[in-house]
Parts: sequence; structure tokens; C-alpha cells
Amino acid sequence: MIKIKGGNILDKFLIIGLCLFCVSALGMLVYSIANPVSNEQFTNFYILGINGKADNYPSEFDMANGNVIDVKYSDAGQEVASGWGNVYIGITNHENQTELYSVEITIDGKIVNVYSDGETNSLLGPIKLVNRENWEQEIGFAPPHVGTGQEVEFILYKNSDSNPYRTLKLWIDAE
Repeated sequence: MIKIKGGNILDKFLIIGLCLFCVSALGMLVYSIANPVSNEQFTNFYILGINGKADNYPSEFDMANGNVIDVKYSDAGQEVASGWGNVYIGITNHENQTELYSVEITIDGKIVNVYSDGETNSLLGPIKLVNRENWEQEIGFAPPHVGTGQEVEFILYKNSDSNPYRTLKLWIDAE
């Protein structure tokens, strides 16, 4: 036991109270460091090139009779005989709850089909992700017409909302 010499009883209670306060404050600090709480809510939405990195995106589409016959990829000059330009789409949920996502692709404002897992659809999803879960998949798209400087927009929707939650853009040429 700690002996406090001199002083009155009030001083002794104040010193003991201060010691108890310091010990409890230290305990709360240790607890808050061990169990951080994040109230920040967001979703990561990204596209990666054909090699799974943030480069080498489809940039030039050679077309014949309205169909893509060849795709050139930007950074490596890589050319692939394919009917689709391929990218990887990624979504990571940091919303602190389970969310449903869907992805739509437009070229110059017109919805185009998304090729994924052997199927072609106008909408990719629903994609159900729990908090901190990541989803990534290779998809394909093709321009519906010839033209330079076409804007490809990848639109992420959350929970069946009709307003876009996030958007990403690429520009392509189709000849």
C-alpha cells in the first residue's frame, strides 16, 4: 500500500483519484488502439489493362462490317485479334455494410454490351460484396460504330439506384 506522509485526508483522496484516472485513461488508450473504429464509407472502383495493371488499355479498334476484328492496346503496342477490347474491372466495398453493385458501359453516351464469363449483357451484376470484400473480373466491350476520340464510360451503380455512384473513362478510336 502507498503511504502518503503529511497533508490532510482530502489531499490523499485527490492523489489516489488522480492515480486511478491515469490508469483508466491508459487502459482506454490501449483499447482504442487495439480496436480502431472507422466511420469513413466509400467504394473503390477501378479498371486495369489487359495485363492486370494500370496501363495497356484498349485504344484502337479495327472494324469491318460493324464488327471488331482487331484491338490495339495503348502502352505496349500489343495487338490482339479479338471481337472485344478487354479490361479488368475491380470493386472493393468499404461501406461498412453489404452492398449490391452493377456496372454499365457506355460509348459516347450509348449503352453497349459487356462480355463477361462467356455471356453478353447490357449490365454486369448484381455483384454482392460484404464490407472489405474485393471483386475483380476481366470483361470485354466493343464500339458500336467507327469514330475517333470515342468516350468509353464505366458506370458503377450501388443498390439499384438509378444515379451513378462512380464513373471511370477511357478514350478509344475505331476505324
